[in-house]
Amino acid sequence: MTPTAPAPLLWVWVAFFLSACFVTADIHIVLTTVVLVAAMLFRRGVDYSGISSALPLCLIVIPALAITIAAGEVGWIAVKSIAFLLRIPIYIVFGMAFCPRGNGARTVLVAALIAGVVAAVKYAAIYFYSPDANMDAREEVRSVIGRGYFIWCIAACAGIYFYLDKRIVPLRRHAALGAVAMILFAAILSSSRSVFLNTALIGMVIAGLIPLRRLRLLALTGLIVAALVTTPALPALLGESLVSEIDSVSPDSVREVLPIRRSDPREINQYWRGHEATHAYALLEADFPGSLLFGTGLHTQAKLVLDRLGQYYLIPTVVFHNGFAFLLVRGGLFGIGLYLIQILLLVRDSRRLSDSCPDPTPETRLYARIMGGLVLIAVISTPTVAGLINNGETGATMGLMFGCGLSLSRRRRRLDVVGDAEHVLAVKDKIPVQL
Repeated sequence: MTPTAPAPLLWVWVAFFLSACFVTADIHIVLTTVVLVAAMLFRRGVDYSGISSALPLCLIVIPALAITIAAGEVGWIAVKSIAFLLRIPIYIVFGMAFCPRGNGARTVLVAALIAGVVAAVKYAAIYFYSPDANMDAREEVRSVIGRGYFIWCIAACAGIYFYLDKRIVPLRRHAALGAVAMILFAAILSSSRSVFLNTALIGMVIAGLIPLRRLRLLALTGLIVAALVTTPALPALLGESLVSEIDSVSPDSVREVLPIRRSDPREINQYWRGHEATHAYALLEADFPGSLLFGTGLHTQAKLVLDRLGQYYLIPTVVFHNGFAFLLVRGGLFGIGLYLIQILLLVRDSRRLSDSCPDPTPETRLYARIMGGLVLIAVISTPTVAGLINNGETGATMGLMFGCGLSLSRRRRRLDVVGDAEHVLAVKDKIPVQL
C-alpha cells in the first residue's frame, strides 16, 4: 500500500512548501495570493467556513488603518504593514482551498516529506560544493546557505510515522526512513538548534507527552510569560536596575530578547532583537496617549543605528523580530489580545480534529497533533521570530498547515452530523411500531 496515490494536489503542496523555502517571502506571498484568487474564482465545491478562525489577525488592521488614515500617512510603509498582518490569513485560506479530499491529511504529510527531503538534499549539496565558504564556522554556514528549513520538522515527524505504519509495503517504509536520515543529516550540517527544538516539541505532542487537552492552558501561560519577559512590562514590574542585573547573569539566548536599551555596539550587534524591540516600544511612548491600547498605526517605523566595523547605518525598521513588538506598535494591547484569540482558536481546531467522530484515520489524528505542536512553536517563537506572524518560510509553512487542518476539522464535523443522523434513522428502523 502506498502512502498516497499520486494526485495533482499532492504536487501543488510540494511546490508551495518548496517555494516557501527557496524564494523570497514577498515573491511567495504574491504567488500564493494570485493562485488563491484563481482557485476561489474557478475551483468549485470548496468549503471556506473555517475562515472565521483566521479573522483575529485580520481585525488588527481595522483600528491601525483608521489611525494611519487620520494621520494622513497612507503610503508604502502602511501597505507593507498590512501585507505583513494578512500573510498568515492568506496562507490559511490557501490551505483550505487546496485541502485534498479523501485522506487529505496523508496527502499533505507525504507532500511535506517530499519537500523536506528535497530541501535537505539541496542544503547538503550547497554545503559540500561551496569551496569559498568556511564550513567550520557556524555563522559562515548560515550566511552562505541559510539557517535550515522549518519544513524539516514536519517532514521528519511524517517520515517516522510512515516508517512505523505497518500498512505500507516495506520498501516504501524504508524509503521514508531514508528520507528522515537525509533530513537529520542536513539539520546537523546547518547547526540549527531551532530545527531540533521544534521537532522535539511536535514529537512530544504526537507521543502524548504534551496532551492536546492541556494545550490551551500551556499556550495561554506561555504567551503571558513571554509577553511579560520581552516587553516593557518587565522593567515596569521589576525596575530597570533589577532587569539589568538579570541581564548580566543570563545566557545569551535570554539576553537577546530582554527589553533593555544598550549603548555598547558589540552588545547591540549580538543582542539585536532586544535592542530592536526596545526602539519599537519607544514609539508607543512618543505617540498619542491611546497608542498603548490601539497602537501607533500602520505607518510608523523605528529608526535604529547599526555599527558595522566602525561604519554607522541608520536602519528604518517596519517589521520586527519580536512579534509582541510588532503587535504592540501596530495594534496595541488590542492587537496582543487578538493574537491570543487567534492562538486559542487554532488550539480549539486541533482538538476538534483529533476528537472528531466517526473515528478519524490515523493520519488525521497525527495531523491534529502536528497542528498542536505548531501552535506551541508559534507561542514559543513569538519573541524571537514573530511566531505565527513570521515573515518567512516558518510563517508560510505554519499557515498552510493550519489552513488544511481547519478544512479537515470542518469536514470531520460535517461527517459527525451525517453519521449521527444515519445512526438515529437506523435505530428508528429497528423500533417496532406500536399499533
